[in-house]
Amino acid sequence: MQQLGEIKLLLERFKNNKWPIGFSVFGLITLLALGAIELVGCVIACLYLILIYMDKALFSGYLILRMAVFVVFTAALLLHALPGFNNILIYQDLIISPNAQPHTLYFNFDKFVIALCLLPYLLVRDTKSSNALMSPDKLYTKPWFIAIVSITLTFSLAVLLGIVEWHSKVPPHFMVFLTCMLFSTVIAEECVFRGILQKPASDKLGVWGVVAISGVFFAAVHIGFSPLFALASVIAGLGYGFIYYYSRNIVYPIVFHFVVNTLHVCLFTYPMLQA
Repeated sequence: MQQLGEIKLLLERFKNNKWPIGFSVFGLITLLALGAIELVGCVIACLYLILIYMDKALFSGYLILRMAVFVVFTAALLLHALPGFNNILIYQDLIISPNAQPHTLYFNFDKFVIALCLLPYLLVRDTKSSNALMSPDKLYTKPWFIAIVSITLTFSLAVLLGIVEWHSKVPPHFMVFLTCMLFSTVIAEECVFRGILQKPASDKLGVWGVVAISGVFFAAVHIGFSPLFALASVIAGLGYGFIYYYSRNIVYPIVFHFVVNTLHVCLFTYPMLQA
């Protein structure tokens, strides 16, 4: 009887989320038809989708386990560790700026699947959640103010640390770059770091949850570029995090992250100066 109750609860959960689930499933079928993902990749994506929408009641007493499984699953997709995704190489070892490290660009369908599954879920969840914390009397809660301060501090620190230097340009393959950056990097990262990981942390710890996830953890993920690059990522990550914390709308940090990356590639060394 208990198992039947759990199945009923799961079906009810899916019924209440018909349009976001339907949108994600349609997207997965389209990717499969286009050959962007293989059947095994589609099965993996469907399992990921089920994990996202499974009700917390089904994991009563096992919420930490559920989050751990989600984090491992997501990390495997982000690190391209799962089969069935035919990522496309756009260019390899391209020098975009003088004295810059070479840059290789892929359109990563495994990361796009993260965005495809999580974004509709978060849009619905954030709409149903509590109102934004923005106050007309508090300038520091406004997304535009946080964005200006964060952009100024991030790029100033990056220049001072010798990570980048001024180099205005329209880079090669610019529109393709923007498309790949938005759909296979920015949306996936914001949905994971802000929408999934930061929200429960900030609900329990307030601003310290933002600092932990969007500052420290986000920087740790970027330390592969260099320790100094990770340090600059702390400022950018905090900007994304506080924008989401006060707005309660995943669209805001996605747009801001996209703007920061666009400014980086158009106005500064990209991706960074050689050591």
